[in-house]
Amino acid sequence: YKVSQNANPDLRWEQTEMENVGLDFIAFNNRLSGTLEYYDKKTKDLLFTYEVAVPPFLYSQMLANVGSMSNKGVELSLTGDVIRKRNLTWSLSVNMARNRNTLTSLSNDLFSTSSIKYNNLSVRGSGNQTTHILEEGKPVGSFYGWRFLRLDDAGKFVMDDMVDGKAGLTNEDWTHIGSAQPDLIYGISSSLRYNNFDFSFFLRGVSGNEIINVNRMRYGTTLWLPGANVLRSALSNGLKDNPRYSSYYIEDGSFLRLDNINIGYNFNVSKWGGGITRLRLYASAQNLFVITKYTGIDPEVNLDGLNPGIEQSDYYPKARTFSLGVNVSL
Repeated sequence: YKVSQNANPDLRWEQTEMENVGLDFIAFNNRLSGTLEYYDKKTKDLLFTYEVAVPPFLYSQMLANVGSMSNKGVELSLTGDVIRKRNLTWSLSVNMARNRNTLTSLSNDLFSTSSIKYNNLSVRGSGNQTTHILEEGKPVGSFYGWRFLRLDDAGKFVMDDMVDGKAGLTNEDWTHIGSAQPDLIYGISSSLRYNNFDFSFFLRGVSGNEIINVNRMRYGTTLWLPGANVLRSALSNGLKDNPRYSSYYIEDGSFLRLDNINIGYNFNVSKWGGGITRLRLYASAQNLFVITKYTGIDPEVNLDGLNPGIEQSDYYPKARTFSLGVNVSL
C-alpha cells in the first residue's frame, strides 16, 4: 500500500446560489399567456487538479476547490390562440433562452493558474492539438488556436503571426478564435385543427455558436491520395498543406431543425357501432430537414463539459423517420 495522491483536508462540496425574477401573464381573454424569467447563477469552489511543488508535496498535482463561474440569462415562453373558432383552431407557442457564461476565477492565494488548456485533438499530419482554453473573464467552450488568414499560391496555410507582436509563427500567437456557446436557443411549436383534420409541428434551433469541423481537418486535404478517403471539397478547396488546427476549421454552427411534423384525420365513428369509440389515421415525420451553413454531418453537437462544440469523426448522424399509423379506441 502507498499514498496515491496528495491529501487535501480542505476539500469541500462545490456551492451554487441563484437569484431569479419571473413574470407570468395572461392577456386578451386568455388567448395569450407567457412566462418571462431572468436568473443570475453563481457557482464557487469549483474542483480542479492544480500543479503543486515537489517537495513539500509528494506528487505534483492536487485536487482543490478554487474556481468560480457565473451564468446569467433570460428565458421567455409565449403561447397564443391565433384562431379560436368552432371548426377551426390554431395555437402557436414560442420559447427562447439566452445565457451568458463567464469564468470569474481560476486562482486563489494557494493555487494559481493563468489558464487551463483542454482537449488534445489528434489528426494525421498535425499531431496532438489543444483546442479549448479556460481563462478568467471568458466563457467555457472558448476555442484557442492560430488565426487563419489565407492560403498562399502554393496552397499552404498563412496564419496571423503578429498576435504576440513578433514576426514568426509560434505557439505564442495562439489566441481566442471562437466559442461553442450559443447566443440564442429557441423552439417553435404549432397545432392546427380544422373540422376532423389536425396538423402540428415543432421547430428547434440555436444561433450564434461555432463548431470545430474535425472531419474537414481529417479528410479535407488531397495529401493522402491515393489510398485514403477525402472529402469531395478537398478536390476544389486549394489546400495542399498538412491540416493545422486554426480558425480555418471553425464554422458557424447555427441551425434550424424540423424535429417532428404530424397530420391526422379523426373519423366520426359514433354511428359505426362495433364498440369503436375513436379512430384516427395519421402520418408523421421526424428530423425532416435542417437549415444550416455548417458543412459537416450535423450541426447539433455536444455542448456539455469543458471542451464542447466539436464534431468528432465517431459522430453518428440522426435518422430521418417516416411513420403511418392508426389510433383505435374501444
